[in-house]
Amino acid sequence: MSGHQGAARFVFLDLEASSLLPGAFPLEIGWVEEDGAGESYLIRPAPEWLASEVGWDAVSAAVHGISRETLAAEGQSPVEVASRAVQVLAAPGVIVYSDAPEWDGQWLRLLLDAASRPECVVVQDVREAYAAACRPLLGAVPRREGSARDRLRQHVHALARMTIKRAQEAEAERSRVRHRALPDAYGIWRVWRAVSAEVRSVLIERTGAPLFRAAYRGETHTVGQASPDELGLLAGQLADGPARDTLTSWTLVSVRWPNSRRSDVHALGWRVDEHVVWITSQVRVFDPHEFKVQTRSGAVYRLGAPDGQTIGAHFLAHLSYALRVWGYTDISA
Repeated sequence: MSGHQGAARFVFLDLEASSLLPGAFPLEIGWVEEDGAGESYLIRPAPEWLASEVGWDAVSAAVHGISRETLAAEGQSPVEVASRAVQVLAAPGVIVYSDAPEWDGQWLRLLLDAASRPECVVVQDVREAYAAACRPLLGAVPRREGSARDRLRQHVHALARMTIKRAQEAEAERSRVRHRALPDAYGIWRVWRAVSAEVRSVLIERTGAPLFRAAYRGETHTVGQASPDELGLLAGQLADGPARDTLTSWTLVSVRWPNSRRSDVHALGWRVDEHVVWITSQVRVFDPHEFKVQTRSGAVYRLGAPDGQTIGAHFLAHLSYALRVWGYTDISA
């Protein structure tokens, strides 16, 4: 499991601009953080940007639908927008991704320069984020030598490409606003989340050994990462409403009763606002599209960055502690 302290945090960025011509300037900026929190701002053009008409293109305006009148009435100054952008995008540990890094990096630099901000924000290709989400698959390749290992690695690379392609195609078919900064940033974020979830499902299927065995009222239960079938039974859509907190470095664990009579799924991870390792009460609904869970108590948690291939020792210790609190005995790995 990835650690919560000092870990890289991904932010997914998009900008809309006045044109793709020399002299173009940014009109709108939007970004989405790992936990799904998003922001966007219309940018009132700096006077120097308007000195020439070269940068404004009627074709581009027809695509994004942002008029000069809208910018004048609703846009914020470059200084205000740049200040907030730097707080998020230049924060320690943040890696910024875009599906058009050269364009978005250029327009972001223009925004920062107009506000006299010296910070440097490197915008990377979002394909690198998708590749990073797939990287745990390579860690699951069994140790082999020579051509056997090469064949396994080729299979994993093919699986990763197919996973990314499926996620991108699903997003392309989604009905949503396009060519506006925040919806487009959410689009690449959703692809990354879908790839991460698919990779996690594959790893779960390949690592079925239980984490713990424990006794409860004379019966032995097993505890392991929740299977795709178990998550499928919980899949559903939650009503809009505030989440109690965000769980990052999360995994969904299942407490399985004897003879497969039932299983209770819980979310285990780092609770961001409370700064503690946390395990929820029984999960009643898992929303695989918005990445939220609702527990038996009615509490809703957002799911931030998922775990990796294995669960860290400090999370396992908390899981063992929770089992004891719930009345389990004879807990063994």
